[in-house]
This record gives sequence, structure tokens and C-alpha cells, in this order.
Amino acid sequence: MLKQLKTLTLTLSIVGLASGQALAEPPPAVPAAVPAATDAVPAPTEVSPEVRAERKAKRKAARARVKAARSQLKKNKQALEAALANAGDSGSGAVEAARSSVSTSEAELATARSELQALRGKRGKGKRGMGKHGVDGAPGGGTMSPERAAKRAERRAKRQAKRAARKEAATANGQTVKQPTKRRAKRAERRLRREHRKHAKRLAKIERLEDIANSGDVDGLADKVKELRTREDARHTAALAKITARIKQLKTAN
Repeated sequence: MLKQLKTLTLTLSIVGLASGQALAEPPPAVPAAVPAATDAVPAPTEVSPEVRAERKAKRKAARARVKAARSQLKKNKQALEAALANAGDSGSGAVEAARSSVSTSEAELATARSELQALRGKRGKGKRGMGKHGVDGAPGGGTMSPERAAKRAERRAKRQAKRAARKEAATANGQTVKQPTKRRAKRAERRLRREHRKHAKRLAKIERLEDIANSGDVDGLADKVKELRTREDARHTAALAKITARIKQLKTAN
């Protein structure tokens, strides 16, 4: 019994000594929390009404310059067409001057458009950036909903069905299905402009042949040049008569 009491006392003293040593030791230091590195996002700056009005005025002026440049380009193109039509009378000098004016106007229009685009800034693709069929995943990256795309496809199908029905009815009645008169008139006007350009190019070639003939290097070339000029004038006159008659017919029918 005494031996057991001594063993218990020794055990309690060892436990007390260990607990005292543990309490005497200071607790481990807890490292301070390191603040996370965050990218500071600057707050959006407020644009004053004066700056906004100034930007609006600049964009308005840029749009006016684009409009003026486009109008001037249209006038220069009309002058070029007139010069091509009268190339046989006035010579190629007027044509070259008109072409130079057209090139200058095109450069001015391109500059004005680039300035306007710079003032507008880069715009993201919204509903206007849709693809060919206007659905998600299209090449244009559009945001049209499937319901709206289905309605658009339905309207397109109805229009195609109506056109097909009109075509079948006209064919059953023995009529020929023709394009609208305005479209055909515009096509005839483009054909007239092409004819003027073709005549001017051929006259320029004939003039170069005439210069070679006047130098006397080739025998019999002068007579050949006269024959070519006569044939070209006759061809051009006949083509103009045919095309202008067609244009008048379409305009009266319209």
C-alpha cells in the first residue's frame, strides 16, 4: 500500500512539472495576415456637360465634312461621265482632269470618314453586329433571340412563297416575269456609262496609233487609223442610240 502511494505521488509530481513547464512557455506567435494584392480599379471619371457638348459638336462637324465630300465626289463623277461622253470633241485632257478630280474627292472622303470614326471611337457589337441569319454563334456574333430569328425566317418564307405564286400565275397566263422598271432603268444607265468608257479607251488607242502614223515609221498606217476611227464612231453612235432609246422607254413606262 505504501509502495502504491509513493508511485502515485511521483506520477503526480512529474505531471505537475510538465504542466508547469508548458504553461511557462509563451504561445507561438501567429503570423500577421498578409493583405492580398488587389489591382486598384480607378473609378470612372465624370464627363462634364461642356466636354460632352464639345465632343458632340466635333462629331457633327465631321459628319458635315463627310456629307460634303460625298456630294463633291458625286458631282465629280458626273463631270467625268460628261467628259467621257464628249471625249471625241474635247480630247483626253478633260477626261484626265475629271479623273484626277474624282481621285482627289475619293481621298478627301476617305479622310473625312476616318476622322469621324476616330471621334466616334470603337463600338462593341450589339444587335447590329449580327451574322447573316441573325442568331447566336453566327459569324457576326449577334445576340438575336431564337424566337426573333424564327419569326424572321417565317416572314422570309412567306415573301418567297408570294413571289413564287406571282411567278406561277404570270407563267400560266403566258406573261414574262420581268424585274422592276426602276432596276432595269438603272442597269441601262450603267450600260451607258460602260459604253462611254469603252469608247474613250478605244479613242485613246486610235490616237496613239495616229501618233505612230504621223511619225512615218509604218506605211499605210494613216489610212488604217482613219478607217478604225470611222468604224468606232459608227459603232459608238449606234450603241448610244440603242441604249438611250431603252432608257427613254423604261422611264416612260415607269
